[in-house]
Amino acid sequence: MTAPMPDRPVPAEMREYRRYALDLVGELYGGELAHPCHIYDLSAGGAELQVTTADAVPGLPEIAVIDIPLLGRYRASRVWQSGRAAGYAFALDPAARTAFDALLAHRFGS
Repeated sequence: MTAPMPDRPVPAEMREYRRYALDLVGELYGGELAHPCHIYDLSAGGAELQVTTADAVPGLPEIAVIDIPLLGRYRASRVWQSGRAAGYAFALDPAARTAFDALLAHRFGS
């Protein structure tokens, strides 16, 4: 099995946490800039989002804070970017990741 390319999303079968297909409005903060965004895919491991402003392209922040209304603010690192879309991995310790996974299951699980 070959490792995924670092600039590509990780295949679903390789993910550690359940992902939720959503359409949440949020904010991506990097440095002193804030970018409105839509969060389309969310898990305790990270988020896939798309910024809504073209001025954010080409370089979304490598280290950012993602503000997800009703869920909180999470520090994250950019894993990949394609135009205005990007994937971010959350910087959570194991206990916080487990708690966030349970919160997502409670809010969005079936």
